Amino acid sequence: MKKFYSLIAVAALASVSFGQEKTIIDEGFSFAQGIGANDGIWNSTAGSGTGNTIADGVHASGFSFIKSYAANSAIKLGTGSAKGEITSPAFTGIVGGNATVTFQSAAWNGANEKTTLVIEILNGGTADLAEITLGKGSFTTYTINVTGANANTQINVAAKDAASNRFFIDSFKVTTQSTLGTIDYTEASKAVANTLWTNTASFNVKDQANVEVYNINGQLVKSFQVKGTQTVNVSDLVKGVYVVKTTSNGKTSTQKVVKK
Repeated sequence: MKKFYSLIAVAALASVSFGQEKTIIDEGFSFAQGIGANDGIWNSTAGSGTGNTIADGVHASGFSFIKSYAANSAIKLGTGSAKGEITSPAFTGIVGGNATVTFQSAAWNGANEKTTLVIEILNGGTADLAEITLGKGSFTTYTINVTGANANTQINVAAKDAASNRFFIDSFKVTTQSTLGTIDYTEASKAVANTLWTNTASFNVKDQANVEVYNINGQLVKSFQVKGTQTVNVSDLVKGVYVVKTTSNGKTSTQKVVKK
C-alpha cells in the first residue's frame, strides 16, 4: 500500500517549483585592515588605537557599528568597559519571510572575558536563538534562523555585558530561498527509461547528455553524464521523489522518478 501511494503521488504531480539559496547580504569585512582575529592575535590592545577605530553609526558597508575597531579582515567590538554591537543592513530581497544568518565570531582571549552575545531582530521577524556563547582563541561559525522577516528586517548582535565582553566577528552572510520557477512535465520526456528506481537508473539518449537529479526542495543532489543506453548506480540516493533534468545538444527534458 505504501509503494502504491508513492506512485500515485508522483503521477499526480504535473509540475514542481524549484528553489535555490539566494544571498542577500555577504560581508567579509575586507575593508578592515587592523590587528586581530585572522592574523591569530586574539587579545592585543595594539589594534584598538585611534587609527583603527570605526566611527559609530552606519558604515559604507551598510552595517552599523557601536564601539568597533578594524581587526584583520574582521571587526573587533567592545572595550574593557563598554560593550560593542553590530547591526546588519536590511534584508532587502528576502523571499517568503525566512532567512538564514551565518557569521563567524570569537571572544577576546582574556582570562576574565565574558562570552555571551545577545541576538535581536529589528523591524519584524523572530530569531530561533536569543543568545550565543562564544569560544576564545579561534572563530566558530554560528547560524541564526529568522522567520516572519521582511525587506526592512535587520539583525543586531551585541555583547551582553558592558565590561569585558569584547568579541570579533567575520564572514557575515544572510541567505533566503528564491523560487526559480515551475517546470511542467510531459510524457514526451523519455530520456529516463525507468522512473521507478531501486539501486540503478536506466537512460536512453542519442548523444551525450548531462543529467542532474534534484530533490523535491529543488536541491541538486546528484549529477553525471550518460550516452546511449546506459545504467547508472543511484544507491546513494535516499527514498523519495526526485526530478531528473537531462540536457543534450542544448535541449532539456525533465522527468519525475521515485527512488524506492
